[in-house]
Amino acid sequence: MSDSTNLEINPKVSVIIPFYNTEDFIQLCIESVQNQTCQDFEIICVDDGSPDKSVDIVRQMMITDDRIRLIQIENHGQGYARNLALNQALGEYILFLDSDDWIEPVTIEVAVKRIEEDNSDIAVFDWRYYTPLTDKSNYVNIDNFFSKNKLIGDECFEL
Repeated sequence: MSDSTNLEINPKVSVIIPFYNTEDFIQLCIESVQNQTCQDFEIICVDDGSPDKSVDIVRQMMITDDRIRLIQIENHGQGYARNLALNQALGEYILFLDSDDWIEPVTIEVAVKRIEEDNSDIAVFDWRYYTPLTDKSNYVNIDNFFSKNKLIGDECFEL
């Protein structure tokens, strides 16, 4: 059985990427998912009525990777697009990814491992803000809230 056949039946993670006018970023975003150390995923891209060339880029990437699915809708906003993809997701876990962002190669592996070790309902992680002009990145959320290993009970409501 090939990996792609297995993934079509029951991928570990569904990565949902809604997009609108992100032709400058969508390829890097999808490639960051494709380059994960954990390859047991599907990618659901939702075109939210984007008038730019984003759809063409996604379609081109679909030619060589059958884990990528494309849903096209009229513009309804990111929340609507995410919910639509959520209803079609096949994965045991869901990762929402903005189309102008990318993830580190170990993101899915570490998140799934942590969720399964802790029997968690959700994993939240910090992020870096990247400035292309200076080629530098800084962590955005240095709040102590994100340094905790687990949130239990009322701590979850802060989230």
